[in-house]
This record gives sequence, structure tokens and C-alpha cells, in this order.
Amino acid sequence: MKRNAAWFSLFIAAGLWVGCTALTDFDLKDSATDTSIDSVDDTQIDSSTDPVPDTPTDTSEDPIEDPVEEDAATDVVDEDVVTDVVDEDVTVDVVEEDVVTDVVDEDVAVDVVEEDVAEEEAPGCGNDLVEGSEECDGTDMGVDPECDDHGYTSGIVTCSACAYVLTGCTSLCGDGITNTDETCDDYNADACGTCNAACTIAVTALAATGTIVAVAKTALQDAETFTVSDGINAVIFELDVAGDGVTSGNVAVDVSTVATAEEVRDTIVTAINGVGAGLLVTAAANATVEVLDLTNDRPTLLGNVAILETVTDSGFAATGMSGGAAGDCAASTGCSTDDDCSSASCTTHVCD
Repeated sequence: MKRNAAWFSLFIAAGLWVGCTALTDFDLKDSATDTSIDSVDDTQIDSSTDPVPDTPTDTSEDPIEDPVEEDAATDVVDEDVVTDVVDEDVTVDVVEEDVVTDVVDEDVAVDVVEEDVAEEEAPGCGNDLVEGSEECDGTDMGVDPECDDHGYTSGIVTCSACAYVLTGCTSLCGDGITNTDETCDDYNADACGTCNAACTIAVTALAATGTIVAVAKTALQDAETFTVSDGINAVIFELDVAGDGVTSGNVAVDVSTVATAEEVRDTIVTAINGVGAGLLVTAAANATVEVLDLTNDRPTLLGNVAILETVTDSGFAATGMSGGAAGDCAASTGCSTDDDCSSASCTTHVCD
């Protein structure tokens, strides 16, 4: 009986311990619930609502559930932080890409500007459009596309490397127009006048000249002669040493009353100049005592006629006439001036 009473007492004590333990655990869970409710924002709680009834807490729940949820919140926060960082990186990348794009665009703009400037400074030869200093460009022949624009009379102008090529142009020598490939043009294509037959060599009109060296009368013989020509007229001069006259047709040079070489020279000068229009040559005393100079009265190639003489004394000498040029075109030949014509007369571009 005493043993049974002891076991009964032990059972009662155990029951009380279990009951107290359950009440303690319930109080702890209730306290946690109240704390969670208190942490909620007051604005979310309707004051008119009845207090939430106590709900028994399942002792089977893992007591570390709340820490796990806190960790999960922490992870979310961490993910947000990471997301922010990633977003910032993306923003930075976009900004950097924009900067790069701006730089590239600026470079492209600079290249375009430089290309435009280059095109203005150095026009493009070969685009069939005359630009800048180009004379022509392909099919665009510019402002002077014809041969006569360049001083020629005929032919075809071509274009190479944006410059005119005039090798296909020709001129008409003798038309009186000095074209680009001509040096002169005296209205004829003959080898006379002031321009050669090819219109490539200009001829300066010059008068023929000559000289005669006289000797004393004692060195001369009666009836000796010398002949002077102006290219058209030739006159024979005869030395009259004896004073008995000269051959018919000859012009007398009467030296019968003179003695020195200087006096003989002066007598010759008078005789030549006395012929007048029959001889277009003028004589003049040279500074040298015994020498006289002869000059054709007009510039002409025809005046280049040698002086002929029959004087036996070697001291008597004649040189010329020489050095004359132009003035040799025949009548009816084209001419630009009187100096082209042998007649020394050019009328309406035709020699008289």
C-alpha cells in the first residue's frame, strides 16, 4: 500500500511538471506573438478591431524559423544591393558608350569636313565637270573648245588630264593672222617678205650696205668701171681719168682734175648720189679718208647685189652690197607692209 502511494505521488509530481512546462512554453510563444504584432506599423491596425485572440503555438515548428526568415531578408537586401551596383555599372557603360559615340561622330564629322575642303581645294579631275583651274574635264570641254579659240584656223581640240591638247589644231599660213603655232604671217606662204614660207621665222626688213675704198688718181686708168645695183636698177660708173668723156649709157666719174684718194672718194660719192631715182642707193663719206659707204634706200633682200669693178689697182676695193632682208615679194603677192614688196608698195595686202 505504501509503495502504491509513493508511485501515485511521483505520478502527480510528473504531471505538474509537464503542465508547468506547457504553460511556460505557451507564455513564451504568446510573448513572441505580441512582440511581432507590436512591431507592425500603427497605421496598419484599425483601433476598432477586437484584439486578436491568442492562438496556440505549434510546438513542432522549428524555433529557428525566424532567423532563417531574417537571413532571407538579408539576402534580398544583398540582391538589391547587387542589382543597384549592376544598374550603376550599366549606366556607366551607357554613358561611356555615348561618349565614345560622340567622339566617333566628331571624328566622322571632321573627316567629312576635311574631305569637303580637299574637294574644294583639289577639284576631282575625271568627273566630267570643269572645276577650279581645270581647262576641260572629260566631255566638258570648258569655255574654249574650238581650235580657233586658241589661235588656230582648223582642227580638233582634245582633253587630257583636264588640260587642252592642241596638237590636232592647224593654222593656215598666209592668211595674215599670226596663229598660236605661227611666229609671223605676211599674207603669203611664199619665201619672200617679212615671214618665211612656213610662217615660223620672222624676217626683219633690212637695207643692203656696201663700201668702196678709193685710191689716188695716179693709180687709176681711164675707162675703168664699177657697177652698183639697188636690186632693181643697176648703174655702171666709168672713171674719166683723161677728161674725154665716157661710154654712152655709163655714168661719168670725172677724176681728171683731182689727185688724192680722198678727192677721188668724194667724186665717186657725188656721182652715185647724182643718179637720183634711177638708183636707190645713197653714198656717204666714211670717217676713214679713202672709204665711202653705200646704203640701199629701202630694206630689201633684192639689194644684196655685189658691186662689180674693173679697176686694176689692188688698192681700189669694193664690198657688198649685202645684208638686205625682206622687200622681195613680186607684184600681186600678198603682203602686210611695203617692206614685203619688191616694189616697196603694198596696197590692200597685195604688192603693187
